[in-house]
Amino acid sequence: MFSRAPLSKVHEESTIDLLQSLVECQKITQLIFENRLNDALRKTKEQENRSLYHSLLHSSISFMQAGMTFNQDDIEATIQALRHTTNMSKKYEPYRPWITFSLTSKPVMTEYELHAKLVYAEALLIRALLTFIQDQGLISFISGALKIKECHDLFAKLAKNNDPSRFKSDLSYEHFDSGVRMGNGAFNL
Repeated sequence: MFSRAPLSKVHEESTIDLLQSLVECQKITQLIFENRLNDALRKTKEQENRSLYHSLLHSSISFMQAGMTFNQDDIEATIQALRHTTNMSKKYEPYRPWITFSLTSKPVMTEYELHAKLVYAEALLIRALLTFIQDQGLISFISGALKIKECHDLFAKLAKNNDPSRFKSDLSYEHFDSGVRMGNGAFNL
């Protein structure tokens, strides 16, 4: 049967902790605002295997590039980056059995698991939007719509878990809260 590594073991393999990765990604985002996209893309590419948020930012920058150029090579590179991001975020998802043996206790997601689920939802939203850019056929439209539905459900679940007491630092909660609000706001548009 399938088994996943315990979250603590998986988390130890990552060399950048959550707060450090958030701070570094803020600096890289500043490079984007300064119109230094190549520098930002290079920095995120260097760190994409070590941090969820670097991987998501790399996928986002690749998506912007693909959306501006409509070049098939850029679109394929973005798809690969998004696959890497979703696989990386799924790695931090803990194993939860389908049938729980306790009627009283519901498993509570940790701070890192919540951030991993948020990264997965944001990457899925970008992938759904990329589906519409990649191909304008009916099958792509249906595929994109299903991804958007799954994404909407994820953001709704994350909004229910948006509790500041679950987070160790204010910075971590602020980023999680803004990500959840961004996702829900995208669907309210």
